[in-house]
Amino acid sequence: MSKQGWDTLTKSEEAFVVNSYEIDILPGVWGDLDEARPVNELAGTLPALIDRGWIEVRRFVPWISPSGQNGFQRRAGAS
Repeated sequence: MSKQGWDTLTKSEEAFVVNSYEIDILPGVWGDLDEARPVNELAGTLPALIDRGWIEVRRFVPWISPSGQNGFQRRAGAS
């Protein structure tokens, strides 16, 4: 990620990128913005960042390990 690219991000986009590193997308975004933004406004931000290659999103499904612990596993066929 270049400094020039980072400098072009809006505050909402910046919050999404930071929270994508923390694996805490929407709840963390609200906490990192100065003012609350509605879900419908933020919802358009994520696909735009995905399309530009800044964030990768994968589906995970609930999973129980052989030892019985709950967790998540990447969905079969998801890239």
